[in-house]
Amino acid sequence: MDTNTLQSNIAVQLTEQQGAFIVCEEGQLWLTDNGDDIVLAHGERYQIQGEQPVVIESLRTSSRFRLESVRVLQASRFTKLQDMLHRLSHAPRQPNAHA
Repeated sequence: MDTNTLQSNIAVQLTEQQGAFIVCEEGQLWLTDNGDDIVLAHGERYQIQGEQPVVIESLRTSSRFRLESVRVLQASRFTKLQDMLHRLSHAPRQPNAHA
């Protein structure tokens, strides 16, 4: 995922990102989504709710954020689940102690 850097007093507008997550990697962000104002601090995330464009501004001299699409997150979770199932299916079996 690409990281975006925002300087103070500069706003960016995201379009067609409904369901995606905005993750604040540094600084503090002010978002406006569907008429609601949201503030994100370092390490916090927000899932875009509305279909309208989202406006993002930095509340610090400089802030960094990344955008995570829902599809990428779902694929990542699916891959982790596949790995876990593979490990379980190939793990040595314990003998039954009650037999």
